Amino acid sequence: MWNQLLLCFAACLGSISACAQRPFPTWQDNPQWSVSLSILGLPYGTEVLRFSDTLTMCGHEYSISEQPFFGEVGYFRNEGARTLFRRSTSCADKEYVIYDYSMSIGDTIYVGADPGSGLDTALCVLDAIDTTNFLGVARRVYDVRIERCAIGDPDPSWLLAPMQWVEGLGSLLHPFYSLVCVCDVCETGMQLSCCDSSGVALYRSSPTVECHENVGIMDGRTEQVGFAIRPFDHNLLAMTYPAGFAHGMLIICDATGRALAELRLGSPQPHVHIRSAPTGLLHAALIDHTGTRWSTSWMNQR
Repeated sequence: MWNQLLLCFAACLGSISACAQRPFPTWQDNPQWSVSLSILGLPYGTEVLRFSDTLTMCGHEYSISEQPFFGEVGYFRNEGARTLFRRSTSCADKEYVIYDYSMSIGDTIYVGADPGSGLDTALCVLDAIDTTNFLGVARRVYDVRIERCAIGDPDPSWLLAPMQWVEGLGSLLHPFYSLVCVCDVCETGMQLSCCDSSGVALYRSSPTVECHENVGIMDGRTEQVGFAIRPFDHNLLAMTYPAGFAHGMLIICDATGRALAELRLGSPQPHVHIRSAPTGLLHAALIDHTGTRWSTSWMNQR
């Protein structure tokens, strides 16, 4: 009888453990998120996000996020059903909420605002709670509306935009949405495409998605015919355009894939200016208004 009770108690504990879900991964989980990016409505590539390390400060242990594209470094920790973060290592600075799974439908909180906003916090309203199976794991999904451009409007309800939080994964827009510019004036688009933990798949936006890092280099087929760049003078680059190119965007990256320049071209220009172009191999992607893409590479020597 005693053994049966112990087995029952162990089973109950296992059931509780399986149901309990931490609000957000930590550095120890070795998480990796892949976010699809677009600029001015044009696909731009993907970025892989990770925690780089941990740091004990202000009486708590924080996971350190690497600086995301269009964003800033952050320090994250879980507290019960909430995830909190700091923007600096100074304990005199504020600690902000980024996720709160203790909210009830209709509740309102203030979360950390993106760096492109006029304020440091943004209004967030919870509209609905659901449970969805993600790759074999049931997770709570919070449908919230967030003031993505916190500008201090006395009635910000018209500025609220929908977002989904998935417990244990983060926002399906961007896991560190409070650290990146999600305001419309930034003209950037973001969408979580996948998430892994220690190499185990936790989320895929579609069954065929591939998780990889490709910031600044376009996903999909590209052309090279007729597109060339060569150094001209100081930080000027001489351009050769493919036939049929009328207007679009030029994106120049270094060998690691980090963007150095993003230029909107209203028409083909014989020369373009890029500030502080490093010595070494550079890459460029040219996207016209129809979505056709070309790529080229060259060796930049000062």
